[in-house]
Amino acid sequence: MGRGVIGKTVLLAAAISCTASCGKAGNEDPALLPGAENAAALRQGTALGEKAADSVREWEVAMESITGPQNVTSVQATPVAEEYFAKQAGEYVIAYYPSWAQYDSSKLQVDGIDASMLTHIHYAFAETTENYVPFADDIAAHEDNLRALVRLRQQNPGLKLVLSVGGAGGDRYFAPMCAQDEGIAVFAGGCADFLEEYDFDGIDLDWEFPQTEQETAGFTRLIYCLRYHLDALGERTGKHYSLSLAGAADVGTLRGIDYAAVGPYLDYVFIMGYNLYGPWNETAGFNAPLYAPGEQEIGDYGNSGAAPGRVYSLNAIVKTYLGGGLAANQLVLGLPFYGYVMPVVEAGNVGPGKAIDKSSTEETYVDCRTVFEKYLGNPAYTAGWDETAQSPYLDGEGKFISYEDERSIRVKCGLIGRYGLAGAGLWELSQDTEDFRLLGVVWETMEKLRRQEGNAVD
Repeated sequence: MGRGVIGKTVLLAAAISCTASCGKAGNEDPALLPGAENAAALRQGTALGEKAADSVREWEVAMESITGPQNVTSVQATPVAEEYFAKQAGEYVIAYYPSWAQYDSSKLQVDGIDASMLTHIHYAFAETTENYVPFADDIAAHEDNLRALVRLRQQNPGLKLVLSVGGAGGDRYFAPMCAQDEGIAVFAGGCADFLEEYDFDGIDLDWEFPQTEQETAGFTRLIYCLRYHLDALGERTGKHYSLSLAGAADVGTLRGIDYAAVGPYLDYVFIMGYNLYGPWNETAGFNAPLYAPGEQEIGDYGNSGAAPGRVYSLNAIVKTYLGGGLAANQLVLGLPFYGYVMPVVEAGNVGPGKAIDKSSTEETYVDCRTVFEKYLGNPAYTAGWDETAQSPYLDGEGKFISYEDERSIRVKCGLIGRYGLAGAGLWELSQDTEDFRLLGVVWETMEKLRRQEGNAVD
């Protein structure tokens, strides 16, 4: 099986199989994915085949098979067994590792990861592509990282390796893919094929985010089809393959995924507990506040520039997910190892709430490592702590900097014990210090929780 494009023979056979057999799940009557009505248009469109010269003929053959006579049996996906969920609060410590770090020698490389403090690594990202195959033709650029991750797991046998597909910008083909059953079939089969060929343990989906009812329905069908393919692979290999999602941190986009429908087929959801506030707002606030001002869980500083209905605290996010059909031991609270440098137009009082200078063209995204090395301790900045947000900040030189430190990470991890969540997650590993200051706090806090020394962490 060639590694230039992930196992096309298996992939296309899987596409035919899924189109023939992946049905609806849950309490609805099984319904097959038809396959035939869009096949001709799909062959001719630029969204598939025609721009992937090395797979055009194989795709044509697959489509001819799909549109020809079929002996179809409708099969339901099987919900994830309870035994595969987290057994106790704080069991997981999940880190995203960015594939692009390999191009910058100053960044953390795979061989330098301290995996003794991790249960899962999400390798980010395999982008969705116009032929719907994860990685498609650029798999060679990731070969060294993929091999290094497998070596890392050999040294840390409890570690799980998960391929994360999508990401902001890398998810642009999810919508057209989920609009047609052939796209779903090819993608699901390709993901299973990747896991088998590269010896990974699961798939994580990061679509930011389904926007319409049609996209929500298509994504639900994709989850069913993926679960079906991962379980079929597991029957051959004798292991369970995880399926997870990166979940939105606000009400509007959270509703783009039908968690009540897909929840039973997911091992966990990584709640992206960040980007709650940033330079896109009118006034300066915190990237990942534990609580919102005035004990309110929805609102913003000064109530200006906020999107209606957006959730603005980690506490509120977790409660929203718990009320949306997911079990506590399916939820991972994701925390940022980065922050924002927000240019402000006011001097005045130190702290949040200042008007953001929208005319500034300065870079606003900053990793915590840079904050520690460049800004913390700089006499031009006043360091502060917000009791409501339970977050540190720096204020000076016309900037308000929201970031995380050991104290804020420890306190926010307390939510995991309070609500009995599966564990903590982080975006992303290369943004920590060389000695893993923040990861160390996460691991220590989860270890304490697992030892049942108390469900709340001060």
